[in-house]
Amino acid sequence: MTTIPEDLDYLATRVHGRRSQLAEGERLEALCGLKSVEALARAVLPGSEAPSAVAFQRRVARGWLLEMAELAGGLGRRRAQMMEAIARRLTIEDREAEARGLTALVPRAASGQEAALPRRGPPGREGAGRRPARAALPAPPPGALAPGTALERRSLEGLVAAMGGLDRADRSGVGALVRHEVDAFHLMLVVRGRFLRGLAPGDLLPWRVEGAAITRELLEGMLSAPYLARAAAMAVGAALDRPPPEPVEPASLDRLAWQRFLRLARRTFREGATGLAVLVGYAALRRVEVRNLTTLSEGIRLGLPTETIRAHLVPPGRREVARA
Repeated sequence: MTTIPEDLDYLATRVHGRRSQLAEGERLEALCGLKSVEALARAVLPGSEAPSAVAFQRRVARGWLLEMAELAGGLGRRRAQMMEAIARRLTIEDREAEARGLTALVPRAASGQEAALPRRGPPGREGAGRRPARAALPAPPPGALAPGTALERRSLEGLVAAMGGLDRADRSGVGALVRHEVDAFHLMLVVRGRFLRGLAPGDLLPWRVEGAAITRELLEGMLSAPYLARAAAMAVGAALDRPPPEPVEPASLDRLAWQRFLRLARRTFREGATGLAVLVGYAALRRVEVRNLTTLSEGIRLGLPTETIRAHLVPPGRREVARA
């Protein structure tokens, strides 16, 4: 069997061309003015039909996964494993978290319960590959942690392991993005496990993932912080670029972490030249696009005001130029 030689220059040229087609900046702003999911689908997926928000989201996510598989297919084994590990990050829990910020804005039903967002199945099968060995974790009280927490942690372990298999130059190029992903998980572990669900620090500390800026000692300090603002301040430089404005809302921390992810994605793409980093940076930019299109379609489906939807995009606001 003939092995196709790796051609990073060719792949880098392709993703540079595709960057101009992403739904970001002024194009994303224009999409915010659409009033139906059908119109959104026509604008984003020409020639395809998406009769519902769920169908649209599945098509967008599946397109991202197929593109990651295409990039991995043009790489050598170690680099391909990195792209496959990135693709696994788009899990059911990941996409549910992306819509979580909108949940708080849905008007309460007459019963007093929050209107529920739909649960969506996975857009496709996970990539092949052996998962790294991992230590057994303590079983939290029933319902204490979201069911996807273990899957999320496992995918991050796989991401760190894949980065460890790269050479020094590639690790240097992609390291900031990978470390941020892990530390954003640590921050959300503190927010949702400690401050929203009231779990003890000792129950949450073993869920830490090795290989990021938030050390065991720092995570212990965050878990022991007396209030959320203090815990969030300790994550600046690791999961956040700046302290959040007070009063601190959990959803705002999630959005700030995504904004840091976007900044690092842009930098990785820009500084990656023709190496693996440009592909990883592009993959991250595409993932932000998937997140934004998911949020936008959910907002349209729920009939939320355009300005409310804009506030939950990454980055938020109006007329932000994406090529900073």
